Amino acid sequence: MKLRYRSFVFLSLLTLSARASDLPVITPEEVGESLREYAAEWEQAVQTHEPRLFYTNEQWPAIAHGIDAMTGVRGEYRETFFKEADRRLGEPVPEYLPPEKIAGTRGDARTLYSAREELWQRDVGNEIFGYAFAVRLRPDNEAYRTRLRDLVMAAITYQSWGRHDPPMGSNSDLAAGHIGRGISLAYDWHRDVFSADEQNKIRQAMARRMPNLLRALYGDAYWARGYGENHNHVSVTALGYSGIAFYDEIPSAPIWLSAARLNFINVGRSMASDGSSVEGVSYWTYGMEYILQFIEATRPIIDSGSLYNLPFLENAASYRLMASTSGLGGNLLWGDAVARDWHGPHHILFGLASVYNDPNAAWLAENIAYPLNGGLDQYALQMLWASLAPTPENAPQQLDHRLTENDMITTRSGWSDTDYLLSMKAGYTNRNHSHLDAGALMLAYGDDWLLTSPGYGKGGGESHFWQRHGPRWEYFSNATESHATLLINGQNQRFDKDAKAVVTEFLSAPNWNWASVDLSDVYDDVSAVERGLLHRRGDYFLVFDSVKAPEPVKAEWLAQFRYAPKAANDGMLINGKKGKLFVRLLEPAMALTKRMPTKEKVDVKLDRNRSYAVEQEGDDLSFVTLLQPMARESGLAPLQTKIVASQPGQCQLTLSNGDWVDYLAWQVEPSMQTLALGEDKAELKAGLVAVRTEGGKATSVIAIGATQLKFIGFDFQSKESRDFAAVLSEDGVWEISAVDDMAQVIVLAAVTHAAQ
Repeated sequence: MKLRYRSFVFLSLLTLSARASDLPVITPEEVGESLREYAAEWEQAVQTHEPRLFYTNEQWPAIAHGIDAMTGVRGEYRETFFKEADRRLGEPVPEYLPPEKIAGTRGDARTLYSAREELWQRDVGNEIFGYAFAVRLRPDNEAYRTRLRDLVMAAITYQSWGRHDPPMGSNSDLAAGHIGRGISLAYDWHRDVFSADEQNKIRQAMARRMPNLLRALYGDAYWARGYGENHNHVSVTALGYSGIAFYDEIPSAPIWLSAARLNFINVGRSMASDGSSVEGVSYWTYGMEYILQFIEATRPIIDSGSLYNLPFLENAASYRLMASTSGLGGNLLWGDAVARDWHGPHHILFGLASVYNDPNAAWLAENIAYPLNGGLDQYALQMLWASLAPTPENAPQQLDHRLTENDMITTRSGWSDTDYLLSMKAGYTNRNHSHLDAGALMLAYGDDWLLTSPGYGKGGGESHFWQRHGPRWEYFSNATESHATLLINGQNQRFDKDAKAVVTEFLSAPNWNWASVDLSDVYDDVSAVERGLLHRRGDYFLVFDSVKAPEPVKAEWLAQFRYAPKAANDGMLINGKKGKLFVRLLEPAMALTKRMPTKEKVDVKLDRNRSYAVEQEGDDLSFVTLLQPMARESGLAPLQTKIVASQPGQCQLTLSNGDWVDYLAWQVEPSMQTLALGEDKAELKAGLVAVRTEGGKATSVIAIGATQLKFIGFDFQSKESRDFAAVLSEDGVWEISAVDDMAQVIVLAAVTHAAQ
């Protein structure tokens, strides 16, 4: 079943978009103006909707039936939720401990600096939220009711819900967001659990502490303009919940709701249309789950459901899918990320699947190779949203993905645990939780990273780690030298606000994938830097790099290996748990050598992030590199390679495994040239051409930036440069298998010799 709500026009939200940094801080004046406009509608809605958050009493029987009717895997979600709720009944209610007593004793409180955030309280808020669901579904369970009451009454006595320095102050960030959300839901759904005196104490606590979150939103918090950041989403969700739950009992509550609504309008305007987050996968899950919770809980009262019309939510599940390793055992490590989601992500994906009737999102949610990571609240939402989501059938067909706003690409051989994934990073270098990693590569076989990235560094408990104006980039984990990209003159990439790498070309075909990225604006001392990536699916990758500078520079081609490489066949062989990777510098034909960090603050384990490099000096430089992934037990040998011709910015080469030969030509500035195809030859003008031959006959082609490509049986000419791939059918006809988005149709001349 799926419940629908009325939807107002969410201001002019649906036609506006902006970078978060371009949007102003929300002001009391605009909050007051918005409240005056909508107060009458909201007052009527809260009076007619009981309870107010999520579903009414009339709707709940259908919701409960859908949950209780789930079988199979989804039935296990229900059992897991109640099993976890029962387990926690035997634990003592957490008592308040000041930061000085917990620093160094908990995973999220390594230092006093981090302990002052009091992040341990997040699970208290999560548990309150979860038991609110448990009591809703099992109203006669006295143990659940008692636990819910005890948690809420303990939480309101805590000295603070997170401590921060002025002007932000205490009770104004994540801990307050989790606690405030949980208490609001418990109060709205289960007021009868609390005595009249306890209800009064709850109202007094919320009336004292929610204004701190409001002042934070008005500009006291660093996240006030961070509309794309999880701190904003979590904190302001609590304002929205409490604004509705206490709407007619705390005089300021309508203001909280109005402010939360305006905030999420700006969230909708600033989030990336491709569904991603500049903060990376780990923080995407944290923010996204709260965006969904805000919408679902508040849309019976306000018009928040209109957010679902925005591309960033429509594409959110697709982003998380593309960020999954093959076999679904992990996720991308770009930025401050860990190998598996901090939050869910199963409940998020089921939520998105239920809204958009998306079987791919449901497939991912059901097939992730590890259990949901989270608290009792997330088990509750997984159970709820799974009961509303469609049933998936097959794995997604899409193997390549490009983020069009937060530039990044992924390309893979398939979705199984015996397939591999490669990702190339672009986008802004200096954003919240970002690294100076433009152009970097990562490759995983299954969930085992062979070509890796450091992910979240260990310096997070130090204040300098978060100073993006300079100190942050002196930590090895965040620096350019710890990523598989280019390093120019030994210096970090730029970190000014406009430093950005851009994916300039992307073409996905059944057999081929090509992507290129312009790195010119992320380095000092250069005039142009480009990286191109060619993927022949199932066989190899070729990385083409070009560096041009007004004066000679030192350029290092960096690799970061998860396992110790072994010299083999003039290259390096990395043996992982599920696959292996062969890496060889083809041009220049030089060996990778071990490279030690130059940063003093080495905050990663160097036995998990082994740096290797090749170095050149000059003002016009090129690198051509082979990456060959292979199954762990396969008997495949490294490909046979030959450089036919090479000069800066140009290269012709061949690759072969004995059964096929690929002929390739790459040039930064396309000019007419001849490419030998065995006994045949091709006349071409293109940035890249690759032709596969089997038994001496061309069988597939990819051309990038091409205006001419001609060989026996194949003739393409165009006034405009085009990107396309083609395959020779069984009846000898060349068929276009992928093409750029230009309107003109690509015509290939009639086949002659190639059809024989």
